[in-house]
Amino acid sequence: MPLDLIMLVTMKMELIRMRLIVDQVGRINHASVALDGITVLVGANNTGKSSLGKSLFALIDSFRDFPAEKHRQMHRSIRNRLRLFLTADVSYRDNLYRLSSRVADDLTDVLFTIYHDNNDNLSLEQVSEVFSRYQIDTNQPRFPREKWSEEDLSNLTRKIHDIQQTAEIRERIARLLALKDDDFASEFISSTFRGMFDGQVTNLITGAENAHVKLLNHDRSIAEAIIPRNGQAKAVVRLDRQLRAIILDDPRIADDVFGRGAMGSGIRGRNVFGSYEYERLSWQHLADEHMKDSFPEEQEVDSDSTVADMILTQQDVDVALQRLNQAYPGKIIRGEMNSTVLSDNAPVKDPVHLANASMGSKAMMLIRYLFEEGKLHEGDFLILDEPEIHLHPHWQISYARFIVTVAQRLGVRILIATHSPYFLQALVDYSRLHEFTKQTVVYSSVMQQDETISFKQEDESGIARIFMDMAAPFIQIEQDIANGLVG
Repeated sequence: MPLDLIMLVTMKMELIRMRLIVDQVGRINHASVALDGITVLVGANNTGKSSLGKSLFALIDSFRDFPAEKHRQMHRSIRNRLRLFLTADVSYRDNLYRLSSRVADDLTDVLFTIYHDNNDNLSLEQVSEVFSRYQIDTNQPRFPREKWSEEDLSNLTRKIHDIQQTAEIRERIARLLALKDDDFASEFISSTFRGMFDGQVTNLITGAENAHVKLLNHDRSIAEAIIPRNGQAKAVVRLDRQLRAIILDDPRIADDVFGRGAMGSGIRGRNVFGSYEYERLSWQHLADEHMKDSFPEEQEVDSDSTVADMILTQQDVDVALQRLNQAYPGKIIRGEMNSTVLSDNAPVKDPVHLANASMGSKAMMLIRYLFEEGKLHEGDFLILDEPEIHLHPHWQISYARFIVTVAQRLGVRILIATHSPYFLQALVDYSRLHEFTKQTVVYSSVMQQDETISFKQEDESGIARIFMDMAAPFIQIEQDIANGLVG
């Protein structure tokens, strides 16, 4: 059993009534949708369905691994500043350049060790003391003594100890270490929302000055953000629990994350453009993460109940995967020479490279990966934007049944936008078959007089009406054929 699968049972959280509220985002005037199982969004093109999914993803992903992400950003900034300071006027071809860079890295680590030991606090006086006491430890592997001259080591040490030379950088480091959580939360909110919406977050029709997104748990806000048309966003309520949101819009994400030319995890909020990049980064984070990152040491779990729950969870995962296997058993595996290939029982002499797989195959393999490897846990969110478009009708049915099974058995909350009447019907019918109708809700987009969008929850008659509306073009084709119309 994959180690990550343990998280499906060790981070159990009660399925509670959650609701997403979105105001003045994109074309959306107001939307309030329940997120307790499967939430289906239907409507014409350009009516805000994707905007709801992107809003949910951006709100939760902004706070992903918040303490660790904050420290990574601070560490990176301080390291880069120290490298610039210590390598000034040194050619990058010079051996001294490598030494100076390694000293900068080491001094950064020393500063952060003391910063952490001091409960994430370090004053200018304390930073200055670290500089004045710092000595290059040539016994470390990063400082093999035979590579550096005593003169170079001595000169670098004197530069770090020089009060006048280091005055500006010491002050800069102290200011960086004094930044508050709210400062980082606001920046993460800004970069994620503006990246997901290419800078156009607020309503373009009403001209609203602020977009407002919040996630409610029993009417209590657990994550909330205000994003102004201009200026810095504000994290009104910072998410303080381990919730994860994964968005699957473009199956080509498989090539960039798992393929031979995978790009690596990168740094959030830096050199990132467009919603696809944020989607890729969230998937890359899943692929890169280790058990220690997601299993808190302070969390105590009874070992007997954990093993029992793990067995039940594995059984539930196996049941769900049977739905996919009936249509397509393919999965992503590592082949020879670091290639990524398909394992799908096809009668081929050489495994098919992932890059040569169809978009439908990639879509099926990605959804399998999330649950077979235990990447989504109870209470997490999976956002699917028109997942049916690359799938054969037979695969659509298996995919829909799989979605219902994992939502019911594993407690993952799923938000789906669809244009397909048959995919909608499959979700509704399988929810009824699995006695999951109370947790499956359908919302339709409604255009207001000013052409802004709101969303309406539909009952059974409304769902039937929507099905007929979406199926109308196919009925029209049949009528045209029956009437002998051509052209």
